[in-house]
Amino acid sequence: RQMCIRDRSHLAQKLDIPVILVCHTEKAFRNKSTASGEDVRGNATVVNTASIIYVINTRLDHPEKPTFILIDKSRYHSKAHKAVYRLQYDTKDGVFYSDQRASFEQMQEYWKVKKERR
Repeated sequence: RQMCIRDRSHLAQKLDIPVILVCHTEKAFRNKSTASGEDVRGNATVVNTASIIYVINTRLDHPEKPTFILIDKSRYHSKAHKAVYRLQYDTKDGVFYSDQRASFEQMQEYWKVKKERR
């Protein structure tokens, strides 16, 4: 299985084909405040082979339903590594309309409040 991931990755790079792989996080991450690339279920080769890892965190039990994208890995763009963006949605229509740079601490704050309420 490990060779299959690497072989496909090399073939995609050779043919200049972007590959988007969606992975679900393992259930154990729920004990943490937010998810990261380390929470991907299964073989670590997927995470290690990836050039870019986006992690989407949404807090569904908050009235605003805040959603953040964490750029957990960016092999070719060092300034993007660990960058956080908050996605803005029209709550009435549920349509994305903008994003705004945020700090990791701002993202964590939404989950911190959740833990204090318990």
